[in-house]
Amino acid sequence: MLSYDNIRQLLIAPPTYWSMDPTERNRRYEGCGPGKFGDYLVPDNFPILGCSFHVPCQIHDHMYDFQYPKTFCDDTFLKNMLICAGTAHLICRFWARHLAAIYYEAVRDFGQDAYDACKGESL
Repeated sequence: MLSYDNIRQLLIAPPTYWSMDPTERNRRYEGCGPGKFGDYLVPDNFPILGCSFHVPCQIHDHMYDFQYPKTFCDDTFLKNMLICAGTAHLICRFWARHLAAIYYEAVRDFGQDAYDACKGESL
């Protein structure tokens, strides 16, 4: 897997995401999943594949918080996951890209409530 500094150079994110204190960023954006029990059903890290979607999930949540257009948030999420999938072990990249497509379809098709819940939240 790429280091955090290398990922930062490759991933698409608003400057407000990168400028956040890392501790606050990790507290506010835990990663993939709808929170609580749902986080166990939607893993961030795939050690067997050699990649992680943790940072793309955090960026996606951050973009929802700032109410970027939902389609833009979701499309950026897919692009970032595909970048991370490209870091997977060569033999596992197909599966990592497949997981990225599944996660993308989930937020595209079922993420409206999460997006709407961010409206009016104080940051």
